Amino acid sequence: MSKIIASSILLMFSCAAFANDYSNITLEVLGYDLNTNHIYVVENSKSYSIPKVYYYSLNEKKYDLPKYDERFTAINDQVKFEQTLAKIQPQLKPLKALDLGNFKLNLVEQKQSSQQDSTPLTSVYSSIFTVQDSQNQSKVMNLTSYSPDIKLKQAFELPRNQGALITFESLSLPFDEGYTREEAIILFPNRQLPQ
Repeated sequence: MSKIIASSILLMFSCAAFANDYSNITLEVLGYDLNTNHIYVVENSKSYSIPKVYYYSLNEKKYDLPKYDERFTAINDQVKFEQTLAKIQPQLKPLKALDLGNFKLNLVEQKQSSQQDSTPLTSVYSSIFTVQDSQNQSKVMNLTSYSPDIKLKQAFELPRNQGALITFESLSLPFDEGYTREEAIILFPNRQLPQ
């Protein structure tokens, strides 16, 4: 009997530890590298052993497509990560923050469906939306989430009048009671959306 109780307690603690591995995902916009013409962003989460670093290359026509920085992909040590990040930070120029109140999230379509399993998140929302202000607009975005809410979080001006970088948050991670994920969108100057 004591073995069953001990096993149950161990299982309970291991499940709790496993559940605690998950957390919200947030973004930190590091800035603009004048030499490479890249915008650097760090994706943070307690569930990651090492944060993820990616960039948007403003040299490319479709500069809304992020690329993971290869200098960070093989790093599995926090100290090495901090050292590598410290090497690139001096050459980064901060982006000008913009007022989120000037941006509008346009919900084109949102469909709700039900899940068949017994998780606490019983509904799934498929959303189609765009983001714009008076001078810039995004491509049409598709999102799957576990809440109908989509919240704009951060806004920055891109150099040389190339648009804006906006981040948004949604309940898109289905673990436990659900976690939020912050994601970035590039807005292009009006009438300059790449095909």
